Amino acid sequence: MEDRIPPQSVVTEQALLGAILIEGGIAPLALSLLKPEDFYRKAHALIFQAIGDIVKVNGYPDELTVREKLVQNRALEQVGGGDYLRTLLNAVPSAVNLERYAEIVSDYAQRRNLIALATTLLSEAEGSEAPAEVRARHEQRLKKLDAVGSRWVTLHDVLERIVDVDYAEEFFATGLVDMDYATRGLYQGINVIVAPPGEGKTTLGLQLSVRAAQSGHTVGIFSGDQSVEKLARKMWSHHAGVQKEVLTKQSEWVQKYMELGAMPIEFFEGPMDGMKLLSTMRMRAATGMKWFLIDYLGLVHMPGSAPKHEKKETFTDLLRGLASELGLWVILIAKCIKPGEGPPKLHWLEGAAGVGNAPDQVWWLEQKTDRTTIHVLKAREAKKGKVDVDFQGAINRYRNWRG
Repeated sequence: MEDRIPPQSVVTEQALLGAILIEGGIAPLALSLLKPEDFYRKAHALIFQAIGDIVKVNGYPDELTVREKLVQNRALEQVGGGDYLRTLLNAVPSAVNLERYAEIVSDYAQRRNLIALATTLLSEAEGSEAPAEVRARHEQRLKKLDAVGSRWVTLHDVLERIVDVDYAEEFFATGLVDMDYATRGLYQGINVIVAPPGEGKTTLGLQLSVRAAQSGHTVGIFSGDQSVEKLARKMWSHHAGVQKEVLTKQSEWVQKYMELGAMPIEFFEGPMDGMKLLSTMRMRAATGMKWFLIDYLGLVHMPGSAPKHEKKETFTDLLRGLASELGLWVILIAKCIKPGEGPPKLHWLEGAAGVGNAPDQVWWLEQKTDRTTIHVLKAREAKKGKVDVDFQGAINRYRNWRG
C-alpha cells in the first residue's frame, strides 16, 4: 500500500501549465478552477502559485514573468529551472482544452484527498477510540472536503455588488427603434433569432454584432453554416450600403473597408463542437470578449448517443449557465419549420420547447418582400408582440436603424 502511486496525471498538469504560459489571458479562468494544492507534483504547485501571484497584481503570466516570479519566491531551482518552464511550452496539445485539463487535475486531486481520508479512517478505526467518535470526526472531515471551492454569501454582500451597477447595463439598444421600444433591446444572456431558411436571421445577427463592436464590445463569431469570407462580405455590404458585387467599385470603398476592418470582431475557425465552443467562450471571456454570435444551433455537435433535440437542449442549458456566470451577451441563430398558417409558436423552434426554455429572448423573423415582421415570442421583461422593420436584402441590411 505504501508503495502505491496516488492517482495523478503529470502530463495533464504539464499541458495545463503550458497552455497558460502560451496564452496568459486564460490564467484567471485556471485560477478560478484550481488551487496550487490540486497539483500532484510540487514543482507544478509552485509554478501555479507563481502564476496566481502575477495575476493578483494584474500581471500577464508568460514564460519570462513566471520565471522572474519563481526567482523572487526562491523556487526556480525547485521546479527544475528555466529549462523545465521551456519544456512545458511543448506539452500543450491545445490551449482550447484548458477546462478539460483543469477537470482532470481536479478529479485526481479529489481522489487523492479521499484516499488520504480513507487511510486516516482505517488507522483510527483500528485504534482504541470509540467507533462513534471516529465516525463523527471522519464525517466532519468529509464535510470540509465537500465545502472546498464553494461558499455562502449573504444578501447584503450581493446587494453591495450591484448597488453601483446601472440597471441599463443588462440591456443593449439594437438601434432598431421600434424593437428597442418594445423589448428594451438585447438582453445580457441568450437572445435567439429564429426563422425558416433564407429569412435574414444571419444578416440581422451580423448587423447587431457590428453595432456591438461600434459600441466598444469585442465580438466573437462562430459559424458552421457559411464561410467567414461570406459573412465578412455581408457585413461589409451592409456597412457600406452597397451590393456585395460592387464593394470595391465605389469611390469610398477603401474608407468603409478600413472602418470595418478596425472593428474588434473575431471569427472562430474550427469545428462546431459544443463543448469546445463553451470552453473557448469561457477562455475568451477571461480576456474581455463578452459578446458572441453563434450561427447556428443546428450545426452545434454535442457528444453522446442522445437524440438530436435532447443534445440541443443540453447545449442551450449549458450556454445559459455560462452566459449567466460570466455576464455574456449571446445571439444564437436557430431555424424553424412553420407547419401551418397563423402566428408562430415557440415550440416550432428547432429542438422543440426545451430549447425555447433557456433563452432570455426569442425573436421570430417573418419576411414579406421588403418588410420583415419580428415576432417577440419570448422576452424576460417585455410583452409578447410584433414589430415591422424594413429589410434591404440586396445590401444585407435592416432599416429603421438609429446610429
